[in-house]
Amino acid sequence: MAIELPADLIEAQQRADALRARVAEVSAAHGRPTAGEGWTPEQHAVWQSAWEEWRRAVDPVQDRITEVAAELGEPRSLVEAELKRRVVDARITQLRAEQAARQRAVPAPEPDYRIQRGLDAGRSPVKVHLGDCGLARKAPGVSEATARQALVEGVAACEVCRPDAELGILDAG
Repeated sequence: MAIELPADLIEAQQRADALRARVAEVSAAHGRPTAGEGWTPEQHAVWQSAWEEWRRAVDPVQDRITEVAAELGEPRSLVEAELKRRVVDARITQLRAEQAARQRAVPAPEPDYRIQRGLDAGRSPVKVHLGDCGLARKAPGVSEATARQALVEGVAACEVCRPDAELGILDAG
C-alpha cells in the first residue's frame, strides 16, 4: 500500500539530509576530535555550527512525520520508512540524470582509423582514413591493426589524411 506523503515533508527531509551530510563532511575534514591534539576552537566552531543547523532542520521534520502519521491513521514508523524510501528514490533519480547528462556532454573519442565502405552490395572497403579525417566522419572506426591489414591487402589510402604515411606503409608503385 502506497502512502501519500506531502511534498513539503519530502523536501524538508531532503534538506535535513543535505545538512547532515555537511556535518559528516566537516567531521571528515577535521578528523577525529579525540585524535592527536584534538580540534582547534575554530574547527569545533565550524562543526558546532553545521550540527546546530542540521538539528534546526531535522526536529521539525520529525514533528511533521508524527502529524502526517496521525492524519493518515498510519503507524509513525511506516510513514518515516516511506519518507526515507522516497528520499532515496529521488536521490537515485537525480544521480542517474546527472550521470546521463555527463555521458551526453562527453563525446566519444575519435577512433585512430576509419575504413570507408563502398555502396556495392558487399559494402567492400574503399579507403582507409585517419580517425579525424573529415572525408570519412560517418565511416566506422577500426584499430591500427585492422587499418594496416586493409592497406596491405590493397585498400586505397585517403589522399588527404594519408594513413599509409602515418602507419609507415608507403606505396611501392
